[in-house]
Amino acid sequence: MPFTSSATRDDGDDRRSDYINPPDMINHLIMVWPIRYEPDTYTKYPRQDGKPSDAVYVDIVDLSMADDNGYAGKVMRQAKWTQGRLIRDTKHFVGVKDPLLYQMTRDGDAYQLVEQLQNPGSVQLAEAWQAANPNFRPSDPDERYGADAPAPAPARTDAQASTLERLRQQANRGTAPSAPLPPPPPPPSISDENPPF
Repeated sequence: MPFTSSATRDDGDDRRSDYINPPDMINHLIMVWPIRYEPDTYTKYPRQDGKPSDAVYVDIVDLSMADDNGYAGKVMRQAKWTQGRLIRDTKHFVGVKDPLLYQMTRDGDAYQLVEQLQNPGSVQLAEAWQAANPNFRPSDPDERYGADAPAPAPARTDAQASTLERLRQQANRGTAPSAPLPPPPPPPSISDENPPF
């Protein structure tokens, strides 16, 4: 599966998850999909010069962390990156469909993304995750999670809904996942020519 190289910039283009802060991703192998760039957004630590703060929202698969099933590849949707170097290194890739493959490092107080496309082991891990999760799609830029999400529209009461709509709502209420779960990784190959079963 292809990856986007940071040398090739494209200035053009239910699934809630846990958020992991960049300090907790130091020396981790991550796949990153920049979802949207906001030039004026709220940040915990505003700029001292009075200019608006900016942010990049990214979907991340941390290949160095286990998911809820114990497999490599913790998914984080719409993580808000506000650190200058992370913004600079990712905002030009908003909308690119192939992931960026990085190792998160630190240079003093700044977080740094080190491209891993020339590292065959890193590429192999990323391709294995993508093969095991073929239905993964990056977030839609219009989706919002967490504090930045607009308040949901008030739900109609059962008295306002038609009988069929009410039955549909009851059938779907809290029982269906918002997105299909990814399949588990393929089982290890059996090298024994005469297996015991």
